[in-house]
Amino acid sequence: MLFKIFGNILLDFNPDMVFVENGTDQIFRKENATVIINTKLAQYQKKYLSNKIITLLRFPYIFQELPN
Repeated sequence: MLFKIFGNILLDFNPDMVFVENGTDQIFRKENATVIINTKLAQYQKKYLSNKIITLLRFPYIFQELPN
């Protein structure tokens, strides 16, 4: 449900944004018209990133290592 809300925000307002966990680890980042999914995550963090959940954002996405 949370990713569906983020998807609605992205579609309605089109902001660039960063979704972080505990204020440090970037889970994903939206820049321009693409969502960048962090590939450098702990196993428990990856549960946020199933294809089904990512598609709720309704933006094209790529996988890339992001700085934390």
